[in-house]
Amino acid sequence: MARHKPLKSVSHNFGHSFISLMNYLNDDYFLGHLLKQVRITKLTRLEVDILNNKAKPEELLTKPIHDSVGYWNEWFPALVESSGSTMEFVKKQL
Repeated sequence: MARHKPLKSVSHNFGHSFISLMNYLNDDYFLGHLLKQVRITKLTRLEVDILNNKAKPEELLTKPIHDSVGYWNEWFPALVESSGSTMEFVKKQL
């Protein structure tokens, strides 16, 4: 049976991993790529919809950032399942 309790740690772990030194792309860390685009575009917010594999604004989505968001979004269901919950349970909570 799917459980709600582990989802808090799933979201915490996912967020920290996403911005951590584990997220290295091509020649820089994810946050390095993002910082470069923030400086160029003057946009200061990246929104990521994990369930629908979308991110915005487009101006921040260079190839490395777009690829990283896609990779981490693909990994999210496995993280949820390994915690003892299910993606169906997550979607029902919205």
